[in-house]
Amino acid sequence: MHYHKHKNRERGFSLTELLLVISLIGIFTGISVFAFTGPTEAAASAKTLRNAQAITSLYNNARLAGAEFSSSTKEGIVDELIAGVTGSLIQGSSFQLSAMSEEEKAAALAYVSLDLDLDLMFYEPEGATEPEPEEEDWFLVFEASGWESQALAYIQYMNTSQPEFEWRATLVSEETPPASNPGDHIGAYGLWRVENRPR
Repeated sequence: MHYHKHKNRERGFSLTELLLVISLIGIFTGISVFAFTGPTEAAASAKTLRNAQAITSLYNNARLAGAEFSSSTKEGIVDELIAGVTGSLIQGSSFQLSAMSEEEKAAALAYVSLDLDLDLMFYEPEGATEPEPEEEDWFLVFEASGWESQALAYIQYMNTSQPEFEWRATLVSEETPPASNPGDHIGAYGLWRVENRPR
């Protein structure tokens, strides 16, 4: 009886084959991650816009019903809506917004503008642009020619002697300084406008 020894012809993967498989796995993983995050981000964006629409609609309806808000900021108004408000003009009317996380509120309010003069909120699908706060009126007290050091010393004195007002000096135009400069004045010489406003 003869026994024949069979060689095992099975072999492992070559380095090239392993690298190819690893590369393909990386490509497929990248595609699947992209395909998953795309719809997730789109859904989050849609939810943000829905929250913004809900905030504006609920606030405007609540104000029409006579609901009062103690806050004059968008963030404060949303907090009051989440807590719930009641209208005084329509009996039994109540308005309450679904709870939101701080991140959801901030994201939604980026698409909401508040006009306190009209007492309305507006949904801004392109993103809200808040108007720059207007500078309070400054009242002209007087204009006089002098050195910058003189103007600053006067403003410092007035801020101390009349603290109920805020004082400032603005250089309107530079002028040629007088020849008889005592030497203790520094800075620009010119026409200074002195103004104040209530604090």
